[in-house]
Amino acid sequence: MYQAPAPKPSDTADAVLTGLTAAETAYLREPPEQTPDDARALAELQALAGVLSRSLTQLEYERPLTELPAATLAHHAKAVRRKVLELTTGSGQLPGREARKKLFSWSQGEGQEAFAAVAALRKVLVARLKENDAARLAAQQPAQRPAPAPPVQRGNGEILAAELAKALRENAPQGTETVVRAILVAGGEVYRGRNDGSALLDLTYAVVSHRTDRLETWTVGNCAEVHALDWFIHAQGFSTEAEVVAAFLNPPVAFPDSWIVAMDARGRDVRSWVKRTPCENCQQWLKALGIKADTKGAAS
Repeated sequence: MYQAPAPKPSDTADAVLTGLTAAETAYLREPPEQTPDDARALAELQALAGVLSRSLTQLEYERPLTELPAATLAHHAKAVRRKVLELTTGSGQLPGREARKKLFSWSQGEGQEAFAAVAALRKVLVARLKENDAARLAAQQPAQRPAPAPPVQRGNGEILAAELAKALRENAPQGTETVVRAILVAGGEVYRGRNDGSALLDLTYAVVSHRTDRLETWTVGNCAEVHALDWFIHAQGFSTEAEVVAAFLNPPVAFPDSWIVAMDARGRDVRSWVKRTPCENCQQWLKALGIKADTKGAAS
């Protein structure tokens, strides 16, 4: 014949807690006051009697609550409840603090075993109440979303390729004037230059001219690559050639694997941007600083 599994102590504790009044539940949540007034002491004892009554309802069905057999615990719970009611109701009712003191004296003598059993019962109920409170609080919390994956760090070369692809799709200025643009990527940042004749920093002029043997009729400020470097130097706040050189070459290198690309506007009736190779002068200072030029598929 099938027999239902015996209830667990936690199930029995839940059944007890479910039937408690708000005052009785508060009694379990809060430790007893050391020096309550009469009203508080009386309320505490009445709450204790109520908790024992609710526990006895379960114990009478031999449902376990503590390590003691249900019948043994029920016997002790009845003894304590009987003593509490004797002190707090009927003709023998005492003021709250006096009743509390009398119950304590009884628990140290004749009622010691019964009171120890009830104290263990209270401990079980308090622990289960805390578990239920924690579970209820957790259920009220919004579900935590998984942390977003860290962004994929792109290398300078990847950034350069993306910037070049975007720039090549832009409309090129029409006309016959030579227009060149350059994109420098260093430290993950993008610096753009144009051969627009704008003034250069004295430091940029010194860095480039000291690393170039002029092979062509050339002015330092003619090239878009130089203007891209100028924006980089300006952004970093460098004040000496040594600082610029160190940024690209001296270990630990602050701006390793730096890349540059150039393009110019070509065509007769309609011009478009075309990737180009840096001039021979720019090739010299780029190599001296360790900056790589993207020339794959570039026009000369």
